[in-house]
Amino acid sequence: MTQLDLKQAKKAISALYKHQANKANNDLLEDETDSSISIQISTHAINKHKPKAKPKKITLKHSPYPSNIEICLITKSNPTEIEALIKKQNVPFIKKVITPLMLKTTYKTYESKRKLAASYDLFLADDRISHLVPELFGKSFLARNKIPIPVKMNGSLKNTVEKTLKCTFAKVNAGTVTSIKIGNFGMKQSEILENYEAAVPQLVEHIAVEWKNVNIIGLKSNGSPLLPIICILPEGKEEAEKKEETKEESKEDEKESEKKKKKVEKKTAEVKKIQKKVGKKNAQKKKGGKK
Repeated sequence: MTQLDLKQAKKAISALYKHQANKANNDLLEDETDSSISIQISTHAINKHKPKAKPKKITLKHSPYPSNIEICLITKSNPTEIEALIKKQNVPFIKKVITPLMLKTTYKTYESKRKLAASYDLFLADDRISHLVPELFGKSFLARNKIPIPVKMNGSLKNTVEKTLKCTFAKVNAGTVTSIKIGNFGMKQSEILENYEAAVPQLVEHIAVEWKNVNIIGLKSNGSPLLPIICILPEGKEEAEKKEETKEESKEDEKESEKKKKKVEKKTAEVKKIQKKVGKKNAQKKKGGKK
């Protein structure tokens, strides 16, 4: 398996926190609407799996959501019964309970859906009706990446919600780029790093299928550029580049060898020239001696 490069990831996380601090200082009047930190993965080839409405669950070490998260639950059951259960089990995160029927009536218009999407941090849906929800929610929820997460309602609601809050979700799409939330700036940098370490292998499995299909994996926040951590060349390209490098090195070696050869030839020619002169002088001396 390709190394996760935790050292580079740690540097990227530190850079994101510095970027966020500078942004906060420069935009004192700006309302901070999104303090999330995400992993972005791009692949060389389009995902082999068909796009699916049901997102893939990625288990993290720490909850990526803020402590004051507000959740809306879409349920098949009577909302009054669920609200009583929420109170009994002490599940403070769930602030609103609605049904598919309410999505067709109370929240029928685009504007009402848009306001609903903006009002809550996370949407959960009873898995018995989760297949109905994407169509009922529409583009306003897709644009905000708030398609409801399916949850089982036949156990402890509190345990189900708490487990869900320690996960993030990846939507399998038809493109080559996918982002998932792994934290927020209210968390420690070490917690973001641990979530990165936990998420990447799962993300590769669900999105890239195998490591050789990974192009770039990086971290980003709202308004920041992508900070690349892992970059992998397409299969075959790396070998081709190595061959090209070897070829270039061979050319350089040949040039160097040719230079040395010319130097040797030059010196040899000079030596022969000197020897020839010395030979002529010796010959002249011999002739002079005979006289």
